[in-house]
Amino acid sequence: MILLARLRSRLAAMSSVEYLPERVSMLYRLSGTDVPIILVAAGITAFAMWGYIGVGLIASWFVWLGLASMLRYAMARVYRRRQPPAEDAGQWENYFCLASALVGGGWGLALMLIGHTPTSLQELSVTFLISSIAMGLPPSLAPSPKAFASFILPILAPMVAMLLTFGGGLNTSTALLMLVFASVLLGLYLSNHMALMETLAYGHENTLLLKKLRVAEKSLTSALA
Repeated sequence: MILLARLRSRLAAMSSVEYLPERVSMLYRLSGTDVPIILVAAGITAFAMWGYIGVGLIASWFVWLGLASMLRYAMARVYRRRQPPAEDAGQWENYFCLASALVGGGWGLALMLIGHTPTSLQELSVTFLISSIAMGLPPSLAPSPKAFASFILPILAPMVAMLLTFGGGLNTSTALLMLVFASVLLGLYLSNHMALMETLAYGHENTLLLKKLRVAEKSLTSALA
């Protein structure tokens, strides 16, 4: 019961619009800043997996990764130029979620086109792993649960559906493994998101205390005068 209550409170906090302007601003600030590190990690991963994963899959992954990185970087630049007001935070979060859904859906569609025949356990596992963490997940999407779900679901759903459609013990086991990995990824994301929310809450409390301190200082100055 205690764990269920904690889960409900966390879900309520995730769906809340509390600190929305700060979270959206951080979401766009983090977007694109990790592109160089992602590309280096992608190159190392491709080199390590060469010969175990099909060349077509690796090439498709790099094309998708490059296009997705360019889109994230472009959105961050547009946000910095526009500097939208706080009341437009919800609208800009929806823009980011739409872009995340398009990016995730593009990779999910590519997997469906490439994986028209049953594939090995190693190839599918590594494919989902690199495609889910390639965009810096979960830290870069920690400010927005909606953006996280918009990115992950279009990748996960086609893979699991494709494996279950193929049938067989190995493909079914692989689908279950993907769901387990998605659960672990979700747990990591929740930890990052809750840590961010606590940090924002502490910052908000410090701001209120500073305002009270300034008011008390003015009152004391007036009394001494």
